[in-house]
Amino acid sequence: GVVAGKRLGVPVLYDTHEHWPGLIAEKSLLESLAARAVECWYGVGVAHVLAVSEPVARRFPRATVFYNARYSDEIHLADRDTSRKELGYDLGCIVLGYVGSRTHLQGFSKLLKRFAANIHVLLVLRSTGGNVDTRCAKTVYDVPHAELGKYYAAMDVGLVVSPDTLNTRIGLTNKLFEYMAYGVPVLAPDFAKETVRVIREVGCGTVFPGKIDIPALRTMGDAGRKAFLETYCWDRQAEKFMRIVEGAMAR
Repeated sequence: GVVAGKRLGVPVLYDTHEHWPGLIAEKSLLESLAARAVECWYGVGVAHVLAVSEPVARRFPRATVFYNARYSDEIHLADRDTSRKELGYDLGCIVLGYVGSRTHLQGFSKLLKRFAANIHVLLVLRSTGGNVDTRCAKTVYDVPHAELGKYYAAMDVGLVVSPDTLNTRIGLTNKLFEYMAYGVPVLAPDFAKETVRVIREVGCGTVFPGKIDIPALRTMGDAGRKAFLETYCWDRQAEKFMRIVEGAMAR
């Protein structure tokens, strides 16, 4: 893409999205080193880099962080009491929710032991694959995005789980912004440094291991929802993106 851009005399924007050398290193150190060299060599030839977080952006001479959150009108909120009744939860019970890939739930049963016995678990999974025991949870699969509102509305807290890798430590998971968009307080592992940074700056959740104060968490969902609308939704990010595109075209 960079070579073609130079030949055609057009600017190239590079969306790195992940820390690719770190992601590749989980399978091959040699390929990771090659990916790092390619990014360093061609990175200087792009007009701008779109990065997922500040640590990733610092790897390039011209980069801006874009948060991978949805447009605000894609979020369809639902009534909490109605959703809980429909899903079979009493209004006073505590619901720990997770929306995402089943592959990230390895060790989930062990994690559940950290929580009190009266906490109900709601899993909304994209696939049935993966060796994960979900017998301790209410589980649904492949829910269209437009219908997710009632599941988010039923949650007291949304769980971020992922393996402890370089990519998850310095990147930002899309799941964080989904929970924020629906006003769900976030519970994330302490090793996910960038995710934890956003949670603490916004005040939209807490970190484990550590004390989990569910009543306090319930007040944090509004802070996450407000931050999503004012800063993180793509309505806001698109404005920044268009300024970069216009600036690159003007050079």
